[in-house]
Amino acid sequence: MPDVLILTNQNKDLEFLPQLATAEGFRHKITSDISAAQKWMSALKFDLLIIHEEFGEKAIEQLSTALWSINSGAQVSVYSSSELDPVDASKKRWSLGVLGAEYFCGKEVFRSVALTLRKISQRSQRSGAKFKVMVVEDLEAARDIICSFVEHLEYSLVKGFPSGKDAFDALLLDPSEYSCVITDINMPEMTGWELTEKIRANDKLKHLPVIALTAYGSPDVLLKCLKAGASGFLVKPPSKMNLSRELSRAKRIILNGEDPRLVQPSDVELMRGVLEDKGYI
Repeated sequence: MPDVLILTNQNKDLEFLPQLATAEGFRHKITSDISAAQKWMSALKFDLLIIHEEFGEKAIEQLSTALWSINSGAQVSVYSSSELDPVDASKKRWSLGVLGAEYFCGKEVFRSVALTLRKISQRSQRSGAKFKVMVVEDLEAARDIICSFVEHLEYSLVKGFPSGKDAFDALLLDPSEYSCVITDINMPEMTGWELTEKIRANDKLKHLPVIALTAYGSPDVLLKCLKAGASGFLVKPPSKMNLSRELSRAKRIILNGEDPRLVQPSDVELMRGVLEDKGYI
């Protein structure tokens, strides 16, 4: 039976959310105190964290990181009953999406939470599948370091490739071999965004999460990779926390059959402001 931790300061939700969780077959713990949530998280392996947005992005990021250190496939859902302008709602969704969380708001918020609960409860049939990571980096030392980082985050199946062409040829040879691609953006012969475009254009590969490796000071390059269909990104050199976050996101994409794009191509320019606010570009 899956477990959910609910952190909310909304009195009306203290009864309703547990009822929703129980109806979908979840055990649950609920609290309005961050310290209590942290204690529960150290004692139990939760599959889902539901948290009200009023706790703020800093708390959401801290709790998410703690959650994924215990269960890399866990999901974080941030909710609010407030109605937002569509553009503001999208910006909020992208801002939390960068942190690895999904965001629900407005009239359909509890329906969306219920669908998330149902999706997680039904995914156990796919949870036993292998999760093999492909690392694409033309610099051998950097490639070896990233592969080592991945292996130390409980992802023991990882293989490095020196070029986008070699990586894409390997994916075509056996489309079911890999579950996630981490790729440098600036590479000779085939760039990271070109590799991402090829993956998204192939019916047998388009479901794969692709994590882009970027550097500070290259906003247009990063946005180009997001437009091509990247699922997330890491700033070089990637920290353990950020790498864990992106691999957790990738794992959920595979387990839940989610859209692998972090943002749709038409919304990439709007995403620029979110990335600027967070200091990524």
